[in-house]
Amino acid sequence: MASDDSLRLYRMGFLVAAAYDIVLGAAFTFLYKPILDVLDITAPDNTSYIHLAAVFVLVQGISYLFAYRNLQGNLDLVRVGIVYKLAYALVAFYYLAIGDLLHWVFLLFGVVDLVFMVFFISTVRAVQRAPVRGS
Repeated sequence: MASDDSLRLYRMGFLVAAAYDIVLGAAFTFLYKPILDVLDITAPDNTSYIHLAAVFVLVQGISYLFAYRNLQGNLDLVRVGIVYKLAYALVAFYYLAIGDLLHWVFLLFGVVDLVFMVFFISTVRAVQRAPVRGS
């Protein structure tokens, strides 16, 4: 197992990623109406679309807390995070490209997710290279 000290920066990055997704997910779950009002977006008649996506983001953030607590033991969650961050960014960029992105803030979220994705890839590589405890 890798030394916790050698991976401290990566662990802190996952604490930031967890906070980001948990706050974002909770905000869109419980405060979607005022958020949409500020963004001048009309809420859909059926808000399940918002809640389903928001709860997914919140739960993804919780998975990053597991990674923060034990990177080596939760490396597969980090890999899932890479796929999740890439998927969101690709969808956001697709809708930007076809001129149908709901609001620029969703592009901002996509850019932030790409930054996290690069960090997550770096984390996987660092964990795989980190010295084994006791070596």
